[in-house]
This record gives sequence, structure tokens and C-alpha cells, in this order.
Amino acid sequence: MIDEAQYAAYLEELRARFPRLRLIDKGDSAMCKAIDALLRVVTLGGQSVFMTRYVTTISSRIYLPSEWTDRPPVDRYCVMRHEAVHLEQFRRFGLIGMTLLYVLLPLPLGFAAGRAW
Repeated sequence: MIDEAQYAAYLEELRARFPRLRLIDKGDSAMCKAIDALLRVVTLGGQSVFMTRYVTTISSRIYLPSEWTDRPPVDRYCVMRHEAVHLEQFRRFGLIGMTLLYVLLPLPLGFAAGRAW
């Protein structure tokens, strides 16, 4: 089982691998608030937990939901391991490449090839 110290150690490992890494609370991000509003409109209110449930990685920034610190260390550790994959993808493909993979390749609608890959 992962405890708080192991989670903190993994964050330090991530910071060593990705020196530009920043962890940002979504509530402090105007961009995340705008994305949240857009998702609510586009999904007719169906997507209403973007700010509170989902972790979002863009470039070297990981945006954390409001309930992040309430999650057990093992859950935060597992999610950060997943987000590290996205950090590597951004390093490899860049912001434009990842935007194309994540925004344009879901077309046709419902077939998220870039995300599945």
C-alpha cells in the first residue's frame, strides 16, 4: 500500500524527470474554469464534474481537482503515474501534436483514436 511519504517521493521523482512540472489547483485556473463552462454547455450539463473529479495535464502542468487532497495516497499515486504518461507524450509530440491527437482525432465523433492510442 502506498502511503503519504511514498506519494511525496514519487512527486519528487516526477519533478526530477520533468523540471518544468507545475501542479495547479483547477480552482485557481481561469483556463480550467473556461473549459468547465464550455463542457457544461456542449454536454447540456452532462459533464459537470470537470473541476471536482478529473485531473488534466496540459504540457508540463497538471491541473488538480478541488477534492484532490481528500483522495487516499494510493489513488493520487496511481493517477500521477498515469499523468506521467501524458507528460511524456507532451514532451514527445509537443503542445500542437498533442492537441491534434486529443482534439481532432476523436473525429468521427465517438472514435477517440488519439486518446485510445
